[in-house]
Amino acid sequence: MMDGFVILDKPKGMTSHDVVERVRRKFRVKAGHLGTLDPLATGVLPLAIGKATKLASIFLQKDKEYEGVMVLGFATDTYDVEGKVIKKSERISVREEDVRDCFSRMEGEIEQIPPLYSAVKVRGKRLYEWARKGVEVERKTRRIKVFSFKLREFKLPRLRFYVHCSSGTYIRSLVNEVGERLGCYATLEELRRLRSGPFRLKDAVSLEELETRDSLLPYLFPVEHFLMDFKEVRVREDFEEKVIRGTPVYRYILLDYPRDVEKGELVKIVDGKGKILCIAEAKFCGREIEEKAFNNIIFQPRRVLKRI
Repeated sequence: MMDGFVILDKPKGMTSHDVVERVRRKFRVKAGHLGTLDPLATGVLPLAIGKATKLASIFLQKDKEYEGVMVLGFATDTYDVEGKVIKKSERISVREEDVRDCFSRMEGEIEQIPPLYSAVKVRGKRLYEWARKGVEVERKTRRIKVFSFKLREFKLPRLRFYVHCSSGTYIRSLVNEVGERLGCYATLEELRRLRSGPFRLKDAVSLEELETRDSLLPYLFPVEHFLMDFKEVRVREDFEEKVIRGTPVYRYILLDYPRDVEKGELVKIVDGKGKILCIAEAKFCGREIEEKAFNNIIFQPRRVLKRI
């Protein structure tokens, strides 16, 4: 049985779901993707294969990197060039320094409203389902973080850009906001995901190449490969079975643990031989973490790996 991750370079024009279905049918495996890409977008689409699908939620919240192209001068209802044009600018009088300043001002934590045409659920339906029916529903803002927003090429009316952002960020919405701030509208034309958490484009395989193969094995990364950067917590041998049954891990049964762990951080719990038992969340009781109350630390198992 195959268990692990395949990093796919998603082609343009396909939904993430369609890509997963092609892989399922071709190789007859259980599979799921770790973060949707719009049909317009290409690049890193990590696929969890077999029992690795149990770990999908762990990687979904990781930060991401993109490179893209926006076109100034008009806006669409979908915020990308595949939508209907709803606004146009008579002229574009934007300088390169204006763009760089706009991008830098959008770095940091910001409030973002999801696009009308997105997969966010409201009252039991996706936003795009409401939009197609012509029904306006309230879209709640979400707090995201833009770590870096840089101009790569200034060639009006097109701007090539790079974004490093938190999970849940809609690049189409960022582009639309740029257009509003510059006063000339903007629409996403191209988007390529370079990285999603630990999954990088340099390790990706195209769908076309993958479908020429009879097995996924040459492209399958073991689960442990993407957990190398997780901080390590080592437990006593007599407690290992309890850990994989979900029992919380307290300070007194630890052989070793990182002193710089943060509240809510995910870590890997290993046995005496270094074999990963599970992924756990760091919690604290009593005094706050700022006081370094490590005697009160608790690691709550979230995903068991020993059975994978």
